[in-house]
Amino acid sequence: MPLLALVRHGQSTWNLENRFTGEVDVETSRAIIEVTTRRTGKLKQIQKLLSHPDMNPSGKPVILFAPNYGRSATEDIINAGAIVVRTQEELLSVLATL
Repeated sequence: MPLLALVRHGQSTWNLENRFTGEVDVETSRAIIEVTTRRTGKLKQIQKLLSHPDMNPSGKPVILFAPNYGRSATEDIINAGAIVVRTQEELLSVLATL
């Protein structure tokens, strides 16, 4: 088995009542990764990925890949319980430790 496997990407999630619950940008065998080029505005999505069982049924760590994210917005994401990375190298390093 590869060290890191892609599980899904760009996939919508639906609950048992067939209602849309959200979308997962990237899921690997070790984490869920939300991707953005924005400077702010992903806290609600990150909170959902961290806590919603339809989005993250196994409780994987959540990583925000955000090269342009602002300082206070980054603190909010970290305080919510997610990891913020800004480069591909950082992302690969974090994934290797999970």
